[in-house]
Amino acid sequence: MLFDSAAAGGGPSLNSFEFLLISALAVAVSCAINQQAVRNYALLLLSLLFFASFGFDLASIVVLFGFLAVSYWIGLIRKRRGKAFTMEAQLVVVALFWIFLFLARDSTLLGQVNPFHYLPIHIIGISYMVFRCICYLMEVEFIERPSFGRFCLYALFFPALLAGPIERYRTFEGQLASPNFDPDATIPALHRIANGMIKKFVLADNLAAFGIFSFDNAADMSGPMLWMGALSQLGLIYLDFSGYCDIVIGAASLMGFKLLENFNRPFDSTSIQEFWNRWHISLSTLVRDYIFTPINIIIIKKAPRGIQFALISLVYFGSMILIGLWHGVTWGFLAFGTLHGGALVGSQLKRRYFGVTKRGPASRVEIYLKRFFVYAFVSVSLILWLKSYSEWGAIYGKMLGLQP
Repeated sequence: MLFDSAAAGGGPSLNSFEFLLISALAVAVSCAINQQAVRNYALLLLSLLFFASFGFDLASIVVLFGFLAVSYWIGLIRKRRGKAFTMEAQLVVVALFWIFLFLARDSTLLGQVNPFHYLPIHIIGISYMVFRCICYLMEVEFIERPSFGRFCLYALFFPALLAGPIERYRTFEGQLASPNFDPDATIPALHRIANGMIKKFVLADNLAAFGIFSFDNAADMSGPMLWMGALSQLGLIYLDFSGYCDIVIGAASLMGFKLLENFNRPFDSTSIQEFWNRWHISLSTLVRDYIFTPINIIIIKKAPRGIQFALISLVYFGSMILIGLWHGVTWGFLAFGTLHGGALVGSQLKRRYFGVTKRGPASRVEIYLKRFFVYAFVSVSLILWLKSYSEWGAIYGKMLGLQP
C-alpha cells in the first residue's frame, strides 16, 4: 500500500523462511530452465504457492481467477477491435475495474447492494492485481501474441504481489522471454536486499513506536508529543515501504527481472506536485497515464475551450481522490485525497494566474525550507489517514495549541 506496512496481511513477511525459500527456488528456476514456457509456468506455480501461504478459501479463488479470465477476455476483444475500441470505452472498463476493487475489498460497502456482502472474499494484493489488469488492457493492442499464462504470471508475480512496484506489462513480458541473469549483478542485488531488510525490519519496525500511528490514545497526548509522532511517521513509512521495494527489486534482479524504481529521493521535493512525482512512482504514473491523460484528451477534443482548464483541474483533483480511495474507502482516505488534490489544484492555479517569478536560483536556505514545509504538510495530513475522524479535531487542536 502507499503508506501502510508492505508486508501486512496475515501471511509470511519478507524475512520469513517461506518467502526466502520461494525466492531461492525462483532464482534457481530462472537460471536453470531455458525453455520459456516451462520456466514461466514454474514461476507462476511459485507465485501461486506464495499467494496460498496467506490462506485462501474457495470463493476467493473462484473470484480471483474469474476476474483474471474476464480481464484477459476483455483484452482479446480490445486487441481484435483495435481503434474501434474507443478511449471512452477504455475509461468505462477502467471505471468498472475500480468499482470491482472497491466492492470486493470491502464487503460492507453499500450494504446489501454489494454482491460480496453475501460472500466476503479475501484476496491478498488485490489492489495491485487490479492495476496490473488495467495496465494489461491499455497495452494489449501492442502485444503480438497474448497468452493467458503470461498474463496470470504478470498479475500474480510474487515478489511484487503485496505492494508493487507495478511494472508495465510490455516491459515485464519482454523480460519473460529471456530473463537477463547477470552474474555481475548478484552482489549489488544481495546488497540491496540487505539494505531493504535493515530499513524495514531493523529501523522501521523497531522505531515504529515513535510514529503517531502507534499512539492509541493520540487525542490524550500532549502537543509536543503529537508533533513528534506526526513528523516521525512519514520517515518511518518511507523506511518501511522503500525497504520493502528494495527487497523485492533485489530479489527480482537475482531472477533476471528489472522492476521499476518506486522512489526517487522524495524528501528532496520542494513542492507537493514534485513529492507525488517522486513517491510511489509506479502508482502515480499509472494513474496519470491511464486515467488523468485519457480524460484530458477527451476534454481537449470535445469541451469548449473556455472551460477546459476548469475541467482539467477537476480531473486533477479527482485523480488524487482516487489514489486515496484506492487504499480503502474510508473517510480518512477520502479526506487525505481531497486535501492533497486541493493542494495540487492550488499549485496549478497559482502557476496559471500568477505565473513564475523570474529571478536567480533559490538559496540553499530557501530550498531546505521548502523541503521541510512539503515534508511537514504530508506528515501532518497523515493524521487524516491514520486516525479516526472522531479524533481529528482534538489532535489538530492540541497541535495548534487550541486545546489544553
